Amino acid sequence: MFIGVGITNGSLPTTRDVTEMVLSHLKGLKAGQWVQGQIDQYLEGAAYPAWVDLQTQIKGFFLPGNNTEWAKAQLLPLHQGPKQRINDFLTSFEALKVESGCEDGHARDLLERVVQRNILQQVYLQGHAQDTYVALGMSVRAIG
Repeated sequence: MFIGVGITNGSLPTTRDVTEMVLSHLKGLKAGQWVQGQIDQYLEGAAYPAWVDLQTQIKGFFLPGNNTEWAKAQLLPLHQGPKQRINDFLTSFEALKVESGCEDGHARDLLERVVQRNILQQVYLQGHAQDTYVALGMSVRAIG
């Protein structure tokens, strides 16, 4: 079953063998980032988990309940592209805001930081409401 995974002389695989085999098969951006974090921990001396514990860690990280963490990670570096339509951008931003559970005050600050500068300048120059997340979002949509 574990042929070629660090098994020598007919011995059973160690927790390290099993962990390395499983982690080496996880693919994709989210999985790759998680795997790298796990590998970094092991390189710093953390103990390799037993198979049951590894399963629990994997399920805990990749279950839909962790979409909150994923959404937070996506929301922070988000920026409106130079040719991205404002409606498309605001729809993406709002979806990530809701999924991440971001509070309106923080979302307002983030939106102010990530929307194109020329749109934000027009919002302020024209005196549109921008004191709340909803008001800023409506003003950005109207200008954009």
